[in-house]
Amino acid sequence: MKVCTDSCIFGAYVSQHLESQFFDEICPGILDVGSGTGLLSLMLAQKIAGSKIEAIEPDLESFMECKLNFENSSWTEHLQVFNHNLSEFSEFNQNQYEIIICNPPFFLNHLVSPSQSRNRALHISKSDWEKWLIDLKKLLKSGGQIWILLPKENLESSLEIAKKLGLHVSTRVDLHQNSKHNWRHILCFSENEALVTTQIETQIYDQNRELVSLLKMWLSDFYLKFQLIFLLQKVQHIYVDLEFSYSISHPCSFLV
Repeated sequence: MKVCTDSCIFGAYVSQHLESQFFDEICPGILDVGSGTGLLSLMLAQKIAGSKIEAIEPDLESFMECKLNFENSSWTEHLQVFNHNLSEFSEFNQNQYEIIICNPPFFLNHLVSPSQSRNRALHISKSDWEKWLIDLKKLLKSGGQIWILLPKENLESSLEIAKKLGLHVSTRVDLHQNSKHNWRHILCFSENEALVTTQIETQIYDQNRELVSLLKMWLSDFYLKFQLIFLLQKVQHIYVDLEFSYSISHPCSFLV
């Protein structure tokens, strides 16, 4: 399965956020727009028990791979993918969704590639992007949420279009490659204006080019090596606590 760092971080944060939001509640209907090979849908299915997730993917090759990944997963009965683009799907589909998650084509009005499938995946015009947001809103249930991953270049124009459509930011996560380089933005839009906007800002890498601890924590449910790191940290903390407790109850023990 093809994955990249920004999509993994996006899926990890959103799935963690929704898991806490819908803990012990009815699982929401979720739509994954432009699902690619199904990464985001699978991450959400793992974290939000019993959720019904529908995905749409216009590229036939990616659609077939996504379908296969869904069929081979542990949550296959909760996952369904359609080979349609957003415009087609919004026309014939009668459902609305509590949660829409979208990792859209990134580049507005950039130079295009000779590959048509790559262009569809990566490039979009500003007018088409506005149409995307209109279609996303059309598929959104009242009180629902649209989660979008954006590059820094698209942030301001997207906020401007969203405001015009009556969509308000309730959560914003700014990801930086380093202290000077803004990189990606995770945004949650809703028709309801939030009293308080959740805002998180973090670097991706530390000085050793390792993912920072916060991101490792978000990803720990999906990557075994990060689970082991946090398990070892917990064991070390327990050991230190026990050692400290013992030294308090046996104040001269360190002299033995």
